[in-house]
Amino acid sequence: MTSPVPLDDEVCNLLGGLSHETVKAMAALIKTFKALKARARDGADLGEVETGIAESGRHCQRVFLQDIIEALDDKAPHIEHEGKRWRRVSTEPKTVITTLGTITYWRSRYRRRDERQYCPVDARLCLCAGAMTPPAARRGVHLVTKMTFREAARSFALGDGMKPSASTLRRVAKEMGVAWQEIEGEALPALRACEQIPLEAVSFSVMLDGVMLNLRGGKEEEDESGWREASCGAVSFYDARGEKLHTIRYGRMPESRKPGLKRLLAQECESIRRRRPDLELVVLADGAPDNWTSLLHCSPCYL
Repeated sequence: MTSPVPLDDEVCNLLGGLSHETVKAMAALIKTFKALKARARDGADLGEVETGIAESGRHCQRVFLQDIIEALDDKAPHIEHEGKRWRRVSTEPKTVITTLGTITYWRSRYRRRDERQYCPVDARLCLCAGAMTPPAARRGVHLVTKMTFREAARSFALGDGMKPSASTLRRVAKEMGVAWQEIEGEALPALRACEQIPLEAVSFSVMLDGVMLNLRGGKEEEDESGWREASCGAVSFYDARGEKLHTIRYGRMPESRKPGLKRLLAQECESIRRRRPDLELVVLADGAPDNWTSLLHCSPCYL
């Protein structure tokens, strides 16, 4: 056991520079740690102790982050933005989801003569769908690529710091999708240039198929509701024994005759054949004639 170490002047100065709420959060964290340590000695479930430490730490971290965000607001009566003068009209709370959990911070709201409103702190945070910080949004979008929005929300609720709802995840994913479409033409060639083609590969396959989705459109999207066929595709590399080495997967929301996916697969195929012309190409699909019309433009060799 280590003996207590007195606080030196440097530590006291550091604490003196923190906000009252931050110091209170740190004190609460230490108090909780001592209580959980005592409970563990008394035979408490260590899983509960671990969960308690994690949540207490995240609460303290949320206070830190709130303090940092609010410090970005200098509460100036006027600011210059987009070459125009904006007048501060109020200070209001804003609740957002971070990787540490949900936090609420206070920030200034500004207005122009044309009644447009602007919050510099919100803009500095680059909020996604007005609800999630970029790190939180990245985690959310990563998870919804592997499961449904509801399943992802339930997964976060199991104990992660951030607990977004399914509707929030849906809005963020939609906004990310729109942003991706704006840069797709430039971003995809750059991503393909970074793709690693296995050295031992002797062939690769291009697969085109579809999967039925039960879409739920809003009031403005009633014609999009119901069962629709989303398109899915995959490009896989194989060695001389036919063992799969690596797979690149594609997916697109429902489109008539799958033009988006067909274009992406054709571009992927062209990129691979340009880099590795020695690879034999095999195309795979079910019996839908439209699939083969597209795939046979890639290669005369098919199954």
